[in-house]
Amino acid sequence: MTNKVRQSNIELCRIVAMFLVLVTHANFVSLGEPSVADMNASFAGGYLRHLVAALSVVCVNVFVMLSGWFGIKFSLKKLCSFLFQILFFNILVWLAWVVLLHHDLSVKDTLMYFVMGTKSNWFIKAYIALMIIAPVLNMFAQNATKRQYQTILIAFFLFLSLYGWILQEGVQWLRSGSDLPTMAFCYLLAGYFRTYPPSFIQDESTI
Repeated sequence: MTNKVRQSNIELCRIVAMFLVLVTHANFVSLGEPSVADMNASFAGGYLRHLVAALSVVCVNVFVMLSGWFGIKFSLKKLCSFLFQILFFNILVWLAWVVLLHHDLSVKDTLMYFVMGTKSNWFIKAYIALMIIAPVLNMFAQNATKRQYQTILIAFFLFLSLYGWILQEGVQWLRSGSDLPTMAFCYLLAGYFRTYPPSFIQDESTI
């Protein structure tokens, strides 16, 4: 039986990302995005909240890159386990929503909630899609040459920058950065650094 070596740096990165998820939801989701009136009333406070949002929103990309660093080993069992975890917590949230907060939900609303048919839980749906295509991404990462890998990453980056930032009005599904193409790019980028590590992240024993 081999003992797994704990990677404290990865664990710390995961903890920080989890904290940033809480910050992101508390800042813009729970409190709401600062309006123009809020900015006029307190520019410093509104600017600080926007700054905190800009710094914490990377939490999603960090989680995806961690998945890309280790590689998602897709299987039906793992997918079912992931869906079971989602169902478990969704039941708890639904009970709190209906029993504690006394919200009256119709059968249709309840069904749409449990099948994630609303705008919420976007990350879960995008991550499920990433899990499904992960074997394809893994095959590319394992068989592509370094030049091919670099070419795909550069082309991916230019595409996302052009249509997800400069011309974002023309491609609505790329505007938020919380989409499958962006997650696939982050996944491949982390895999590239794992395969071809630059000097500043190489293990001291390999230098």
